[in-house]
Amino acid sequence: MAQQTNRDCHKRFHFLPQSMAGSLFAQSGNDMNKYRPGLTLVFLLLLAANQVLAGDADSEISQMLDYFADEWNAGELASIEGQFHKDFVLVTEEGVQSRDERISELRMVISPGNDHGTLSFESVMVEPLGKDHVVAYGRTRLVFKDGTELGGMFSTVYVNTPFGWKALLTHE
Repeated sequence: MAQQTNRDCHKRFHFLPQSMAGSLFAQSGNDMNKYRPGLTLVFLLLLAANQVLAGDADSEISQMLDYFADEWNAGELASIEGQFHKDFVLVTEEGVQSRDERISELRMVISPGNDHGTLSFESVMVEPLGKDHVVAYGRTRLVFKDGTELGGMFSTVYVNTPFGWKALLTHE
């Protein structure tokens, strides 16, 4: 392996200080090989940790959606209001609703005496969007006492806060 100059290394590793980038290749090829297993292990551990975090978000979001459906079905809006981030926005064909507008609308639907249906979520997928955000998407199904069914696709972006995952943006 031909030795590279500091300048060549700095071009390739532009995000590192020039002295550090150059020192990456100051060793001969054989000397660098002794570090390869350790670096590979570190890389694999970081990759596995990222998958565990993504898996945790997946199960946490799935649990939140199950809880949301259970509380909806019980008519307990107060229990699910906390799942919405303070900056929550709902986007539909009719337009955009703020958190307060959405909760106000849900209050009318869940008011005593109204058949608000039985809610379920189906085929839900959760994918990371970065360190503190995920997107969940799938189908909603709402079945009313008279047998009428409503359903459709949804996508929700969640943000991880000190108080857990909160819905930030939903598109229905």
